[in-house]
Amino acid sequence: MILECPDWAGSARYSFENSEWTHLAMHYVTSADALDGPAMRAARKTPWRDKFLEHDWFGKVDKSFHFRENPPA
Repeated sequence: MILECPDWAGSARYSFENSEWTHLAMHYVTSADALDGPAMRAARKTPWRDKFLEHDWFGKVDKSFHFRENPPA
């Protein structure tokens, strides 16, 4: 659903063993507007997301945002 947003360039998810972190999701956007746009709001209201919220690793997260001032063309 989030990939329907024109500012959403892609996503990747990773899981780790023997690490302080268990999961990592990386999202690539061309504008910070994508983080609260209509596609993201719709994705937050799905049964699929509710299933993820049952897991500690999903609901208790650290979030970090990194933006490039001049992204490559």
